[in-house]
Amino acid sequence: MINPSFNFYYKILFYRFQKLLFSYLFISINKYYFILFFISLNQVKIEPIINIYLQKNKVKLIILYQLLLNYFVSNQQNKFNFYAQRVNQKLFKSSCYFQLIIKKKESFIYNYFFSQQIFTIKLKKQRNQLKEKKEKKGKQKKIQLENKIYYSNQFKKYFFFYAKYYNYFLYQQLLLIMQQQQDIQLKYEAPAEKFEEIFEEYLQKHKKSMIFDSDELISIYNELQKEKIYLTSYISQGGFGCIFEAKHNEEIVAIKCSKTNFQKIEEEEKILNLLKDTPYVFKFIKGFTNQKKSRYYQISKRYSCNLKEIMKSFFDQRKTLPLNQIIGFAIQMSTVFEKIEQNKLLHSDIKPENILYDSQEKCFYLSDYGESKQFQNGSKTYDLKGYTPKYAAPEITDIQNGIFNIKYDIYGLGVILLELTLGKFLEDSDCSFIRNGSLPKYISKNALYQDINQIIVKMLEKMPSNRIGSFELTKKLNELRLKLENQFICAVQDKLDFTESNMMISKFRQSFLKFNYTCKQSEVRLDKYNFESYRNLSKIQECIAKRLVHDLNLNFSYNNLGADGAKNIGMSLEKCQNITSLNLNLQGNKLGADGAKNIGMSLEKCQNITSLNLNLCWNNLGADGAKNIGMSLEKCQNITSLNLNLSDNKLGADGAKNIGMSLEKCQNITSLNLNLSDNELGADGAKNIGMSLEKCQNITSLNLNLQDNKLGADGAKNIGMSLEKCQNITSLNLDLWQFNQLSIYLVCFNQYICEIETQNKWVWRIN
Repeated sequence: MINPSFNFYYKILFYRFQKLLFSYLFISINKYYFILFFISLNQVKIEPIINIYLQKNKVKLIILYQLLLNYFVSNQQNKFNFYAQRVNQKLFKSSCYFQLIIKKKESFIYNYFFSQQIFTIKLKKQRNQLKEKKEKKGKQKKIQLENKIYYSNQFKKYFFFYAKYYNYFLYQQLLLIMQQQQDIQLKYEAPAEKFEEIFEEYLQKHKKSMIFDSDELISIYNELQKEKIYLTSYISQGGFGCIFEAKHNEEIVAIKCSKTNFQKIEEEEKILNLLKDTPYVFKFIKGFTNQKKSRYYQISKRYSCNLKEIMKSFFDQRKTLPLNQIIGFAIQMSTVFEKIEQNKLLHSDIKPENILYDSQEKCFYLSDYGESKQFQNGSKTYDLKGYTPKYAAPEITDIQNGIFNIKYDIYGLGVILLELTLGKFLEDSDCSFIRNGSLPKYISKNALYQDINQIIVKMLEKMPSNRIGSFELTKKLNELRLKLENQFICAVQDKLDFTESNMMISKFRQSFLKFNYTCKQSEVRLDKYNFESYRNLSKIQECIAKRLVHDLNLNFSYNNLGADGAKNIGMSLEKCQNITSLNLNLQGNKLGADGAKNIGMSLEKCQNITSLNLNLCWNNLGADGAKNIGMSLEKCQNITSLNLNLSDNKLGADGAKNIGMSLEKCQNITSLNLNLSDNELGADGAKNIGMSLEKCQNITSLNLNLQDNKLGADGAKNIGMSLEKCQNITSLNLDLWQFNQLSIYLVCFNQYICEIETQNKWVWRIN
């Protein structure tokens, strides 16, 4: 840090540049450039600029960072003069002279001399020395003030004189350099321990190393960060690279990192540009290489999962996909094949891993065009290299006479459809038998698949000339779709009235276009951190400050924190502005109403949180604590999923009212898990909660725990009548166990009303 006694003169020099934090000279020396940095408060890091410009080989930097910093810290005149002489002898010689003299902290002389006769600036003004050491304080302050104003004006005058006549564009270039330094400075440290964990897990699981080792993964993290792309999770590894999730321009994207093969990269980008407007084709955003041209990064839309993961989920439960959704998926892929055939292209590697699912659009997209080929009549199959044997067509084995076109891809899709109808993955040996003519043994015997089996047989013809084409495939699939629609219409119209039948028919038609599936995220997150010891709060704060954290889990239960501890935790959370998911467990910490207020005020400042799990049970919050938490939640309007545990806090009916009134204002919440057990709510409290839930019409999933609250029959009736009015709830879990003598009727699920009756039961707790 700079000596505080030097601040007076220092601030005069940097009067106009407090935000820049440093000043600099830019002097021409033998076709190179010299940059001299003055460091303010030791806050500007010089090393990133040095490294970057040395790597780009644009300028040669001669840095006096350590020399000047050492002087500013110690204020040792002799040492400064010694270093200045060495600089003059070794660097400047006769071509340039620079001198900075600070004498007794009272006089200031700032000289610039440029011997190349381009420009000469002389800024020299001496202060009148103090005549008497023991003058009145008022007179001293007056002189200091006059000098401060005088030197500020002189500095502004000579600086703008310098900027005007010594090549003003050079000054602009220096500002640009400083801005670039701020942009490229690494914002977060790479989570090295997580990359090591990924590498070790992959090694154990697959018995082979990843394409990139942990050090290379850290290098990838840092390279992307310089491009303002922040990795958030590791998804998977393919044959040629790793796939990550990242945040780029405030959007979640996927990034594929592979070792550079420029011919392959150019071919893939060319094909993606040809297909960019085609429905159900992988959405490519941009691609670029690193500075060393050793790695290629491809940025694309972030998809939820791939078809193989969906198939595995169904097959593990011994289920098959619904027929209408199998047909809808096949139509989407045949649509892509039509466009591929029009452009005389071949994908060459059709397999479930290369078919991605988007849970928002509820559609499938064909990806990975790295091995795609353009074909002419008579193109030979021996040119195909990046294929998967299990899904490869029979002509792949005919080295001499095998030719390829779009029918090669159609065969691969046929194998996938066969697996979907069978409800299991085929082995490589099974696919070999099918290629050799044993298909009838593998066709599903289920009568439901009779029509689609006929199409699959045409797709798996051994001879390409007999195999169905892309346009005919789309036609046959649409004919089958219309046939199923007509059958459904006939069945529905006989049993339902006009309005209901039209609604059901519309949903059935949509099922061919939209595939409903909830993906389970299995990737390793790089932005998720779990901490369980409050004693290490300072280390936790340091880690969070250096890392990009989106998902944070803090388990500080039973630490006797009190209101002050809650305040400390809250201050840490305020610094985590990137958090989108927070799990905060403060159970049994005697927080009281003040502690709840401290936590709530901090949560208000974390406006990016969309998922909040807050456990405040056994903290003696009372009605006031519930009010404090509720008022803070009102200001967190981005939360869509809320898990709030306020059990055993003596809330009473007033506390329930406070929480309920706040939830009414959180209209973006779609999933609510509210635990108010053992809070002496009574019938009035149940009524208050129920009336508030009636106004939360966006909630689709509700888990409500009201056990041990002495609700009685009236309380149960109040809850039941309120739930009747929640017409958008599709998932309900209601816990009214223990000391709640009740009867429940009419619980609403979306468009259907189910009557649930529970017999009157007395459940006694044995002490």
